[in-house]
Amino acid sequence: STNVVKGILIVNDKIYISYVSENNGCYFSAILEGNLNNKKIKFLPFFNWDECKNLFGLNVGGNMEIFKNNKILFTVGDYNSYEDPQKQNSYYGKILSIDLDTKSIDMISMGHRNQQGLFYDSKNDIIFNTEHGPQGGDEINVNVNPNKNKVINYGWPISSNGEHYG
Repeated sequence: STNVVKGILIVNDKIYISYVSENNGCYFSAILEGNLNNKKIKFLPFFNWDECKNLFGLNVGGNMEIFKNNKILFTVGDYNSYEDPQKQNSYYGKILSIDLDTKSIDMISMGHRNQQGLFYDSKNDIIFNTEHGPQGGDEINVNVNPNKNKVINYGWPISSNGEHYG
């Protein structure tokens, strides 16, 4: 099995590692959680899901950020899918909010390709994310007062200022 680390986040006394996991040729994003200490950290699954892709590419996202109400934000790229970023029932091409206690998941935004940069301005309640778009179509997305009841659609792949590579 192949694992590729994408991000590290420390919240209080916990450390979170996001990675791309592979199981029998099936690729998906996941997060591990461990108690922070300087001797030995035992990591346990924190976020897993059943949806997977049979293609490993570069558009995997994987960034995490501290969010409001004891939650974290997690970016999941489109994994080269042109359909899933526009599907409400898929985590691909989304920014998710995950509750640190209950592990409940809320979709915050959709229509993303490969959102690598992520910052939450807690003072002004704004999510900023940078997204690797297609050729000439990189984006800086701004989500003011983000919440699960108003999922913002950033348009990928039906709307973009760039052109598909090749």
